[in-house]
Amino acid sequence: MESEAGLQGGFWGKLAAGRTLAEMNDRAGPAMGGDPEMAAIEQIVGALHPSTKGRPAGEIVRGMQRFAESLGASMPAWLTEAFVEAVQERMRRLLGEWRATGYGERLVLTWAAP
Repeated sequence: MESEAGLQGGFWGKLAAGRTLAEMNDRAGPAMGGDPEMAAIEQIVGALHPSTKGRPAGEIVRGMQRFAESLGASMPAWLTEAFVEAVQERMRRLLGEWRATGYGERLVLTWAAP
């Protein structure tokens, strides 16, 4: 999701920038606490989870719009049906790659900076 949106301040962007997995797993530590950009990204990631289970992109976006409106907020301009569809396609491809990764082998993910 982060790479599709061109975001650098989320979990994967922070790992790519040099944070360690141990730092990122410390939910009370400085890597996680008090970071509004990270919190916003993770909220969107959570809302996108049903899209990886086959829920249509339009339904996901409409639900997120209703939620944002209920809070008196707005969604980022990049959060569109086309974006959700791109995330779904990327997740479909990654899952296929993961399933094709043999025991003892590794799947390498690359992070493209914007």
